[in-house]
Amino acid sequence: MTTKEKLINFWDYHKVYIIAGILAMIFVIFTVSECMSNKTPDISIGFIASEYKDTEKLEKMLSETLGDRNGDGVSYAFCDNVLLPKTPQNDGDAMLIQKVSIMFAAGDYQMFIMEKEFFEADIYGEMFVDISDIITEEMAEDSVKMRGKSVAFKTTHSKFLNDAGVSGENLYLGLIVIRESDKGKEKMELLHKISEDVLKEVIINK
Repeated sequence: MTTKEKLINFWDYHKVYIIAGILAMIFVIFTVSECMSNKTPDISIGFIASEYKDTEKLEKMLSETLGDRNGDGVSYAFCDNVLLPKTPQNDGDAMLIQKVSIMFAAGDYQMFIMEKEFFEADIYGEMFVDISDIITEEMAEDSVKMRGKSVAFKTTHSKFLNDAGVSGENLYLGLIVIRESDKGKEKMELLHKISEDVLKEVIINK
């Protein structure tokens, strides 16, 4: 039997296993590639407003400015943009309200840019850090206050947010309080430390 005949014979008997092996290898390579390409945000921001604003520029500017803060070798900022009507009209609007509740409950976002009314609502306002010691006196004057503490400042005070195109007279920014269940967790405490540093170094001082 010639070499060619041996190869043909081998293929006839083993082609199913060879094809399955190739497909399995492709799947493994694809899976590994996907895992390696997944980026962990150095900071995650929730943007919630009744009027649309493009947040891609904010993501780009923060990603270029941040540097690698979480040690994964990549500088990456993520902004989840939710267009939420002030008066829900249908089931779709109700689902968006539910999404916002999940965003707060999940603890995956360290910073929120929202309309003033959201910060003033007890259900949300209590979830934000006192930033009185971080913001300037000018920012504090028209900040949203909860029990005498500044929990959010008007975005128009920040040149960085103005340049990113995400500021507005009724848009405010606040830092979320770390959940009790996340206290003592190194990763979560690092993310909240990063968000405070970003607020001081980039959003306020740039």
